[in-house]
Amino acid sequence: MALFKTRKGGDEPQATHRQPESVEAIRTRARHRLIGAGVLVLIAIIGFPVLFDTQPRPVAVDIPIQIPDRNKARPLAAPAVSGPVTAASTPAKVAAVASPAPALAPQADAAP
Repeated sequence: MALFKTRKGGDEPQATHRQPESVEAIRTRARHRLIGAGVLVLIAIIGFPVLFDTQPRPVAVDIPIQIPDRNKARPLAAPAVSGPVTAASTPAKVAAVASPAPALAPQADAAP
């Protein structure tokens, strides 16, 4: 197969020698290669963006989304506590949540 053949001078028999190609044949081959390369570049320019499109396709159905006003919405209910509740752990948790951070009072003792 000519596709995998290397172009070494020792591979060919000595009796057969190639005739030098004419300038027109070389130009024709070069033109065909140039046209083929241009076609491959055009296919790549058109094909790669279609193949590697990163944006999702738009959804055909337009669903209206209604977000209620923050002030008009009812607050969510606290989730039910699951598991046994002990008397020792409950007051500590409630006290930690219920007590706000202590406010720092300005010092009146500061002497100027």
